[in-house]
Amino acid sequence: MEEKKLKQVDRYVKTGIPGFNELITKGIPKGSAVLIAGGTGSGKTIICLQMLVHHASQGKNCYYLGFEESEDRIIGRM
Repeated sequence: MEEKKLKQVDRYVKTGIPGFNELITKGIPKGSAVLIAGGTGSGKTIICLQMLVHHASQGKNCYYLGFEESEDRIIGRM
């Protein structure tokens, strides 16, 4: 029973943002493509950067692709 529970947990990527995983049930299903969309100032960049920091701090490779802000501005926000 415990092994089955662990396998279910391994199917999801945690965001590292308190409360957010619960909001989207268990996390982001592994292998999913996720588009973060919204209006100006809605927090798209911040949520993505928080997830990156969480996973990078665990030694995982991360990739961020943004189209609207310069690298300097993103680094400044971090």
